[in-house]
Amino acid sequence: MKLNLFLFIAITLLISCKKDPPPVVEPSPYWGESSATINGVPWAAQPTAFVNLIYGNNWHIIMNYFDQNNILREGLNLIKVPFKIGTYPVVNGDAQLNDSLLGADFTYWIDDQTDGYYTVLESDSSSFVSLTSYDTTTKELRGTFTITFIAVHKPPYPGATDTLRVRNGVFHTRVRDK
Repeated sequence: MKLNLFLFIAITLLISCKKDPPPVVEPSPYWGESSATINGVPWAAQPTAFVNLIYGNNWHIIMNYFDQNNILREGLNLIKVPFKIGTYPVVNGDAQLNDSLLGADFTYWIDDQTDGYYTVLESDSSSFVSLTSYDTTTKELRGTFTITFIAVHKPPYPGATDTLRVRNGVFHTRVRDK
């Protein structure tokens, strides 16, 4: 009888001590690499891309820089990149309009709020994005970019410039499925 009681207690303890399942970790939306120089200083960010959620007829490419604590600090957006391989001028385009104008912006972040915002300097005709390859099987997207930005809202810290000259930009990422 004591043996049965002992086995019953032992089995009950084993069953009741089951571990909680591990937490579900969402996959990162970022994949690949992107880099450039900004006013001559090397810059690297984590890229991601997806099909335009409003119209579905172009890509939106995001390159975000996170600090050592994984906090978003800077973001460069390429808005309405055509699906076709080629080189395209970049303008101060509106992401909400269904047109063929490729736009871009650059944002400084602090505590999930905009700390500085820059749009394309349209008087500088050297701003472009080149889509160099797209693999339909792996959904890998590659390209280069050069863009000059002008401050709409300059960050409130010493040394913040009115103009950002982004040069020698490259990206390699995958287009996400949403």
